[in-house]
Amino acid sequence: MFLVFRPVTDEDSSLLCTWFADSAFVTWWGGTPKTPAEVREECMSRYDPARGDQLRSFIVEHRGEPVGYIQAWNDDREIVGIDIVLTPGRQNRGIGTEAVRCFAERLKAEGWHDIGLDPAIENSRAIRAFEKAGFTRTGRPIEPGHVWMAFDPAGAPS
Repeated sequence: MFLVFRPVTDEDSSLLCTWFADSAFVTWWGGTPKTPAEVREECMSRYDPARGDQLRSFIVEHRGEPVGYIQAWNDDREIVGIDIVLTPGRQNRGIGTEAVRCFAERLKAEGWHDIGLDPAIENSRAIRAFEKAGFTRTGRPIEPGHVWMAFDPAGAPS
């Protein structure tokens, strides 16, 4: 599978606004469409040394076509989290599984050791995909209604 993670630029703003305005796109990403202001605030890369947090945003491209959004975030020095969402027409094809696995491997190569994500407990499709990508459920406390999954490629089903 040919995937590229292209950093989000200002030129992607209208594409992201279109995606995040689609209720099918945001079903598991807060559940409600986002305004253009919210997209710019929440989905564009940023680094705030005063708060100690960082967000790196990317467009997921499959065979040269934009098919989703993925981000790496950290609000402490130890853990990096991943969030991903694909356009509805690209779901259930293995793209998300491959994208999140490749992205986690990229973060590991950058020196991150504690890599995870936190899907909604009811999002069984995403949980299965993340398990195939090498993530395992942990007992780490997280926000209500979500499960924390840590990247452990050795534990991925074959």
